[in-house]
Order: sequence, then C-alpha cells, then structure tokens
Amino acid sequence: VAALAIWVMYNANLEHTRGTNLSNTDIRESFFVAIQITIFGATALILLGVLLFRFVSTPISQQLQETINRLAIAQRIAQMGNWERNLSTGEIWWSDEMYRIFGAENGEFTGSLDSFLAFVHPEDLFKLKQVITNAVETKKPYFLEYRLIRTDGEERRVQTRGAVEVNKDGFPINLSGTVQDITELKSVEGALQASEERFRDFTAASSDWYWEMDSDFKFIYFSEKFYETTGLTPDERIGTFRDKYSNPRDLFDESRTWARHHADLQEHKPFKDFEYESHLPNGRTLITQTSGIPIFDADGVFIGYRGTARNISNQKRTLYLLQDAVESIPNGFALYDSDDRLALYNGKYISDRPGVEKVICIGETFEEHIRKLSKLGIRNKNSEISIPIEERIKRHQNPTEPWTSPQPDGRVMQIDEFKTASGGTAVIRTDVTKLARTEQALRTSRDQLEQRVEARTIYLRKEIRERKRMEKQLRDAVAAEESAHQAKSRFLASASHDVRQPLHALGLFLSVLDDNRKNKTEIDDEKAGELISRMQGSLEALEHLFEALSDISKLDSGLTRPDPMKFSVSSL
Repeated sequence: VAALAIWVMYNANLEHTRGTNLSNTDIRESFFVAIQITIFGATALILLGVLLFRFVSTPISQQLQETINRLAIAQRIAQMGNWERNLSTGEIWWSDEMYRIFGAENGEFTGSLDSFLAFVHPEDLFKLKQVITNAVETKKPYFLEYRLIRTDGEERRVQTRGAVEVNKDGFPINLSGTVQDITELKSVEGALQASEERFRDFTAASSDWYWEMDSDFKFIYFSEKFYETTGLTPDERIGTFRDKYSNPRDLFDESRTWARHHADLQEHKPFKDFEYESHLPNGRTLITQTSGIPIFDADGVFIGYRGTARNISNQKRTLYLLQDAVESIPNGFALYDSDDRLALYNGKYISDRPGVEKVICIGETFEEHIRKLSKLGIRNKNSEISIPIEERIKRHQNPTEPWTSPQPDGRVMQIDEFKTASGGTAVIRTDVTKLARTEQALRTSRDQLEQRVEARTIYLRKEIRERKRMEKQLRDAVAAEESAHQAKSRFLASASHDVRQPLHALGLFLSVLDDNRKNKTEIDDEKAGELISRMQGSLEALEHLFEALSDISKLDSGLTRPDPMKFSVSSL
C-alpha cells in the first residue's frame, strides 16, 4: 500500500513538473506525504481487520465454548472423562470429569504417570501397565476394566479405552482415551446377575414353569420345568397354540371357559388361574392352571403374552374325590376360604333353595353372595327371611352355635357354621323339619304332661294335707286311746281292789256258813239275817262296780256320748 502511494505521488508530481527541474526538498515533501497516506491507510486497514475479526470470531468462540460446556455436561452425566499423554514428554492431561472420577479436585494429580498410577488398585496395577505397554508397542487400541482408590479412600471400578497416535513415520507420539466410572453399573449388573441366578434357582425349585407366546398366540418359549413335567420336546410345543392337546369337547362348548379365555386373548387382557385339560401324545392327561399378562413394545404395540403355569392334576383328582365325598353328604355343605370366598359346595346346598343355582359363583365372598340373592329377590323367597342382611353376615363371620330358620314353604332349616383351622368357614344346612315337628309335639306333650302333673300335684297336695290331718287325728286318737287305756288300767287297778273287797267279804260270809254246816251248828235267825244282809251289800257293791265299768266301756266304744255339765264337786 505504501509503495503504491509513493508511486502514485511520484507520477503525479512527475506529470505536474514535467520539464521542470525538481529539488530534493520537493521530492522529500512528496515522500513524506506518501508516508502519511500509507500510515493512515494501514491504521484504517488494521481497525477494519479488528472489527471484521470480532464480527467473525465472536460467534465461533461462543459456539466453541457452548460445545465445551455441553461436552463437560455430557461427561458428567455419563461419568466419563477423557485424557491425553504425550509419549515424548510423559505429561498427562485430564478433563474436569477425570478429576471428579478420581477424587483429585484438590491437586492430588500432578500430570505425571506416577501420580496417575498411584490411584490404581495394587491388584490391578500390573495388568494396567501391561495393557498400556502392549498398546504402545502394537499401536492398537485397548480396553480394560480396573479398580481405583480415590483420595477419600473409596474404591471405584472404571472402564478405560485408549488409542495410540503415530507421526508420519509411524512412531508413537501420543496416547489418548477415556475413563468411565462403572461402579454403579457393576453393582446393577451384580444385582441383575444375582437376580438371574435367584430366578434360575426358583425356577429349578418351583413346580411352576414359565412360558411366552407371540402376537399370534403361539408359544415361543418354555422353561425347562415344562418339558420335565410334560415329557414333550420343544419341536412338539414351540410354535403351537395352547389348545393343541386340549379336549375337543371343551374347545367347542361355548358355555365353558375356553370361549372366555379366547375372548380375553383377543382383547389383550391379563388372565389368572385359567384351567384346562390336555391329552398328551404319551397318553398322559394333564390338567394345567396358568396365568398370563399381555406384553407391549415401547410404542404400545401388542407383541404377545408372558406367564406361568403349573400341573394341578393331582390336586384336581384330590378335589374330585373331595367333591364326590361332599356330594355324598346328605346335608347342604359349603366351604369358604380364609378370605371368605366360596371354595366348594355340594348340590344339596343349592337344591333346597330354588334360583340359587343360577347365581352362585365359586370365588365370590359370602357378603357378595347374600347381597346378590337379596337384590334378585331370591333370598326373600328361599332363605333366612326373618334375619336382616347385616345380622346374617355377622353370624357368618362370627359363628357361635347352630340356629334354625323357618322357610316360607313350611320347612325348617338348621344353619351350622364353624371356623376351620386355616381360618375358613364351613356352612352346613340341615333340613330339621321332622325334628322340629317332633320337638313341637314333644313340647305340646310336655306342656300337657306338665298341666296334668300340676293338677295331680294339686290333688296330691290336698290328699297329703287331708292325710296329714287324718294322721294327726289318728295320732290324737291313738294318744287319747293310750291315755284312756292308761286311765282304764289305772281305773281297773283301782277297781280290782274294790271288786276284791266285796268278793272277799262274800268269801268270808260263805266260809262262816260252811263252817256252821260242817260243825252242824245252828245259826240263830238274827245272825243269819245279818250274814244275809252283809252278803247282799257285797253283791250290791259288785253290781254297782260292774255298772260303772259298763258305762266306762260304753264311753270308750262310743256307744254312749258324754253330756258335759257343770256341777259342784262338793257333792262328791
């Protein structure tokens, strides 16, 4: 630019002064003018360049800084740092994330190989050195997992990748790579591995097997337990539908569960405890219980089912035997499990209640059953109509003792509910109509008997009172008789003396007469008259005594009744 300015000025002066001799002063002035023009132009050009650089470089710098920030954020999220090592100088450069991974934010890393190796776990140090040396010698990338010990003493597991940079002569000049903290990933992998091992152990120990089917409902996987249980091979079962070996009668009977199961599959619904019977090629009959859930991909597209299944043939056979035994019970019988859901019942349980057979359902709770009957009006026609629903549910949940329920048709049912050892509830319905009638007849007979007994008791009480009165009279009479007897004895004891006196006197008088006869002595008239008079007095005394005894005897025998009267005892 300066040369151009000088040349222009020179030619301008030359044209202007052609033919005129120029002095050195004129030439010098022209040169100075050109120099000034050059300086001014250069200054303007520099200012223009600075402005242009800022205009162009500022967006680039901003984009570069944003890229660096994004890279730092990405490294922090991925827990991955990068590094470089100059093989000529031995200096090592770390990104910020490297410092965080190694816990060296406080200057523990000095940029040397030794300061880096100081973080490596002693048991992994030799292996790391060997891998790096081999990479430099072979000029090939490397990959390695090793442990490091941070400055805070925490042990971490990292994964490193490295590559060798060579010059145009093929000589290694730089080593660069990345380090990623995979401690949490390894922990997750360990947990996943333990979970897989646990799953395999459970699968091996369990009697269940696991299956998977595609979107066309064809099986694509079975666990080993399936083949052990059925004796089938993968070629016989993979790629087939569930109903391949099923009973044809079940498949075409739309009232059975196969129709509902097919509908659930078509609607991609989960299903639970679906039971079906299979007739295997080896001649075995297998009863299977299975449950499954639909599988969808990330876009929500249905891709198939996964589930579990088990062989319940033995349980079903036992249940059939139990059902047969229950059916042979002459009374209505139902069994509810610990969740109060109906598990089993016999035909007698529903046959005596018309309409119940249409709504009873295995798996429903007693409360659901009783409320359904009430809602449909079946309970009011056939069941315990005199008991409110809440009271009936309470009796079922807390059974105490049997109770009877009169039915609208005149029958009487006895309801006996009791808890089982597993927490379930057994219900027994017994028709006790005859027993109730017999008990009613017995109650009537008992009432009549009680009335007769009461009447007889009243009569006997009267009879007893009368007998007691008569016994008292008898005792009084006996006492009076004894008293009279004793009085008579005393009287006779006294009267015997009085009787003996006149008799003794008569004996004496007769003795005198006899002596006179024997002696042939004559008795004068006066003496004979005196003897006769005295003998007559004795006879009168005896007669008086005998009359008195006769009167007492009449009084004792009741022939003569006394006539009480008052008299003065002085006359006695």
